[in-house]
Amino acid sequence: MRDRVAGVLPEWWWTWLHQLREIDVDREWQGAAIMRSAYPSLAAPPAGPEALRAAELRVHSQNGEDGILAHLLAQIGPTTREVIEFGVGDGSECCAANLVLTFGWSALLLEADGSDAETASAFYAERAGGRVHVEHAAVEPDTVDELLSGHVQPVFDVLSVDIDGNDYWVLEALAAVRPRVIVVEYNASFGPERSVTIPYTRGFDRYRAHASGFYHGASLTALTRLGERKGYVLAGCDSRGANAFLVDAAAASGAIESTSPAQAFAPLLERGHLTVEEQFRQIEHLPLVEV
Repeated sequence: MRDRVAGVLPEWWWTWLHQLREIDVDREWQGAAIMRSAYPSLAAPPAGPEALRAAELRVHSQNGEDGILAHLLAQIGPTTREVIEFGVGDGSECCAANLVLTFGWSALLLEADGSDAETASAFYAERAGGRVHVEHAAVEPDTVDELLSGHVQPVFDVLSVDIDGNDYWVLEALAAVRPRVIVVEYNASFGPERSVTIPYTRGFDRYRAHASGFYHGASLTALTRLGERKGYVLAGCDSRGANAFLVDAAAASGAIESTSPAQAFAPLLERGHLTVEEQFRQIEHLPLVEV
């Protein structure tokens, strides 16, 4: 029924509805975080993936990534204090912002939208001096190494990937540099067991691909397997079901316990009005690649 209606209503209507739902969910998530902070004695002792989520804190990130990154980096120790992020929007709400503005890190930020890139450049020029380089660029598998070469050291601390589309293919192609921690968005609508990604499409736009916005990126299992092939372990996911955290296996050894996709998976909170399988049924007719 939704697909039939989607053929009648303009795409902007679905985007607007999605944003309204996200605002409401965000309010609930923030309230819960404040309650846990105010009454820590009520919380059950965290174990497994919950231990990572207990570190969640939002300063400049969209979800609790700021706290999780601080937790992971404290465990393995920072080295270069450099962060790269693909898909930063206007720069004010992203994984790199807290590391740059609170901890004084250097950053390379890439954004495909020219207007957002210009805003982000002005934002950091005022607040971080010459420590941040913002580039207007669409990251693709055949451009990722060229975009990064010469900007950071071969091994650096954090890479964040949030491009809502070809995330898997960009990470697979990355060879010129090696981040010690990778934050990458997974598509919870694919569920915890499927090992799939969308086929590569240059300039992919998820709302053009399907009005729901559910068709994009890769599943958690697909990204975990890719990470394993590249020498990373899955440390866990945030409680809102948005991001997976992969840590270099050598750095994680003895400091961070790895987990499985089944244990770490969380459904995307803002899509909670539908079950994961109901979400997948809306897009199961679209092509997927098993990896």
